[in-house]
Amino acid sequence: MILVIEGKEPLCDLIRIPSGLTDSLWASLRINTGFDMDLPTFWILEGGAYYMNQEDCRTLLIKTSQLSTSDSQLFMDIIH
Repeated sequence: MILVIEGKEPLCDLIRIPSGLTDSLWASLRINTGFDMDLPTFWILEGGAYYMNQEDCRTLLIKTSQLSTSDSQLFMDIIH
């Protein structure tokens, strides 16, 4: 299934923050631009894990968990 969202306006606040997910500062960049750790978040980590080593992927998932409320959700595609 292909979902095309180009040119569509989001129904929520959308802030794009370019950074590398293996960069230790990516979480700080989000918080400094208004990311609210008290709101549920839907994370989409599509295609990134293919290019990360195991330790970087583990660190990313731990940090994502630390930034998330208990009712947040994560979408991630992986190959094992």
